[in-house]
Amino acid sequence: NHYTKELKKMELLPFSVNNYWAEIIARLQGHLFTDGHCGKNNIEFYCDSLDDAEEIANDIKQLGFEPSKISKKVSRFVILGRRDVTNTTYRFTKGGALHALLVALGTPVGKKTNISYSVPEWLNHAELSVKREFLSAYMGGDGGKARYCQIKNRRIGKLKIEDLFFHKNVSIKKEGMGFANELKSLFESLGVKVKRTDTTEGYMRKDGSKTVKVRIIFSKSNKNIQNLITKIGYRYCKSKSGLSLYLGEWLRLHSRMIDDKVNLKRRIRKLYDSGLTPKQISKIAN
Repeated sequence: NHYTKELKKMELLPFSVNNYWAEIIARLQGHLFTDGHCGKNNIEFYCDSLDDAEEIANDIKQLGFEPSKISKKVSRFVILGRRDVTNTTYRFTKGGALHALLVALGTPVGKKTNISYSVPEWLNHAELSVKREFLSAYMGGDGGKARYCQIKNRRIGKLKIEDLFFHKNVSIKKEGMGFANELKSLFESLGVKVKRTDTTEGYMRKDGSKTVKVRIIFSKSNKNIQNLITKIGYRYCKSKSGLSLYLGEWLRLHSRMIDDKVNLKRRIRKLYDSGLTPKQISKIAN
């Protein structure tokens, strides 16, 4: 059909895991699995900043397509009757051949809370760099920020990472857990440990249906958080990626400082075992 000819001309068909544009396709799907939406005729992209929206739009242009103009929407609402909150969203759409391709490659169509789906099958056979782009865009959408927490009475604090979660209608709880475990396998293929996946009580929706909260709980060690924010990171979300760069560097320096201390202790132990006095060791070690 017309779309097939267009996609072949753009070298997007026949599509394989080694396609030149595989990394862009993977991160577009990662966004659509989280903050974006795939309808019957269009794909819709939602971002918190204009920079993020322009980054996605530029990726689409690299593929040879022209997305719609980016529109801005400002929403105001009150939380708990007291706190006035303003939310700004940048949105644009694309239909046609790109929509058809992304649907054929496993992008879920419809409201994600109500439908079951899997990690796109083609990703399971792709290079790690391609898997990383999918997860990075997924983290940019639904992933929690890493943050530094000062510990009372301690000079050095600790990094924490929020759990990754999504909601599913209770009727497809099992399928939701299946998807969470597929994500777990993807994360672990890139060296990020997932402590467990589970479900907790969700919320009651306006139509009266209930949801469950499906969680992916990461190991909270500094090394694992470092792997998550440096090996995967956050695509299409500069507010998260900017912070992660600082925290990643802090973790690198912190890890190096610990290694230096461990090596110094080993060196001192060897010098002591060789018969040197503490005073002699002090002169050498310094």
